[in-house]
Amino acid sequence: MIRSTLFQHRTRTSISGFMTASLLLFWTSGASASLYSKATHYLIDQQIKAGCVDGVGRFDHKGVFEVDLNGDGKLDLVLSHQGLHCSDTMARSSKCDVQFCSILVYFRQGKLLKKQDEFVGYILSFRAAPEPVFDIAEIDGTVTQWHPRASHTPTHP
Repeated sequence: MIRSTLFQHRTRTSISGFMTASLLLFWTSGASASLYSKATHYLIDQQIKAGCVDGVGRFDHKGVFEVDLNGDGKLDLVLSHQGLHCSDTMARSSKCDVQFCSILVYFRQGKLLKKQDEFVGYILSFRAAPEPVFDIAEIDGTVTQWHPRASHTPTHP
């Protein structure tokens, strides 16, 4: 299991403890696709090229979260390959296995978004207010509640 430095502050529960109804989620990922920043559009395009064999596809609302993760007032980014739909015969991102996908975390630095972390999981739900919280299924069968603002920011190389 991949552990993330950003993923250190969490609350764990059994995935079986989640009711089936919790999978029917109300997604509020922020802006519509046309309102994403140029940096977000650039990274979406890069991840489509990385995840789709023919380099053609699209992210839906389950894969793009442009939100202030660290409380600095700037929009950061979480990209989950679970929301990437490819136009090739594979249809699903090559960065996913049967249940789990690559999740990338970017913090805004000026006009750019810098990759801070990458881990494997499946985002079950997201709440933006009063601060962002993600419920993420992990490979070991647990659900982790990730509070990005309470996590330690990783050191930069």
